[in-house]
Amino acid sequence: NDAVRHSNAGAFTTTVNERGKYTGKLVLGGKPHSFSGQLRPDLKATNAILRKAGTTIVVELSFDAETTDVVAGRVFDADWEAPLAGHRSLRHARLNPAPLAGLYTAVLPGQYDPASGPEGHGFATIKVDGNGFASIVGTLGDASKFAQKAALSRHGRWPFYTSLYGGGGSASGWLTITNDSTNQIHGVIDWSKPAGSRTKLHPEGFTNTSSTLGSRYTPPPSATSAILDLPDADVVFSGGNLATTFTNAIQWNGRNAFRNLSDNKLSLSFSASSGRFNGSVENPATGKSAPFSGVVLQDQNFAAGFLS
Repeated sequence: NDAVRHSNAGAFTTTVNERGKYTGKLVLGGKPHSFSGQLRPDLKATNAILRKAGTTIVVELSFDAETTDVVAGRVFDADWEAPLAGHRSLRHARLNPAPLAGLYTAVLPGQYDPASGPEGHGFATIKVDGNGFASIVGTLGDASKFAQKAALSRHGRWPFYTSLYGGGGSASGWLTITNDSTNQIHGVIDWSKPAGSRTKLHPEGFTNTSSTLGSRYTPPPSATSAILDLPDADVVFSGGNLATTFTNAIQWNGRNAFRNLSDNKLSLSFSASSGRFNGSVENPATGKSAPFSGVVLQDQNFAAGFLS
C-alpha cells in the first residue's frame, strides 16, 4: 500500500465455473505461479503456493456475491502482503459487444530528470476486440519491447502488467479506456528496471512512474487523407545525450508524405493502419544519423516517441 515494488507486485487471472471450481495464474516479481481449488460457500478461497526458493506465498480471493463483477483479496508471505483487485470479463462479441472496441495509440512520457530514467517517450498500439480484451504491443523509452492481452472491466479499467528484463523488472498499473474527447487512455504506470541489466541504456537501473496519454486511432479513409491535421509541423529532438536541442521543419501533403524544410537530412514514414511512425535524422552537431520511432495521438493532434 505504501509503494510499488517489483518483487512484490504483479498480476493475476482466475476462471470460475458454475460449480465454484476455479483455476488461476499469479505473476509475481516476473515469475508465474498456478493455483486452483473449490470456492467455499462464502465465495472465498485460500491457496498456499510453494515457490522454488522454498518459501510459501498465500493467495486469498473473495468474490462479491451481490455484483459478481469484482474479486478482491491479498497475496502475502511471512514478510509482506499486497492487496489483490480484479474485475470480471463481461463482454461477448455477438451477445454483448464491448462499446470501447477499436484501435488506440498510447504514449508513456519520458522523465524530466535523466537520472530517473529515459527522457524519450515509450509508445504502444492497442486493439480492443468485441469481447472486451485489450491487446497492446509497444516499446518503452529504453527500447525494451512488451506485449500483453487482458480483459477490460465494465467501466473500461485495464489491469496492465508486463514482465521485463528476464523477470528482473516490470511495468504495471491500472489504465482506463474511455470515450472522452481527449486522452482516451489514462493512468499511471510504475516501471522498474534492475541494476546490471544487459541493456545499452540505463544499466544502473531505476524505478519511476509515467502518466499515460492515449487516443482512439482511426485509419485514414483513403490514401489522400491525412493521418494528422498538421499541414506544417516541427519535429523536435531533445534530451538524452544530445548536446543541444534541434528541430526539423516539415511540410505535409495529403498522402501522409512530407517535405523536409531543414538543412539536415530527415526521413519519416507512417503506418496508416496502426498510427506508428519510423524515421531517421541527421544530428546537425555531429553529422551522424540515428533512428527514431513512435505513434500519433489523433485526438491531441501530435506525435511522440524516442530517438535511439
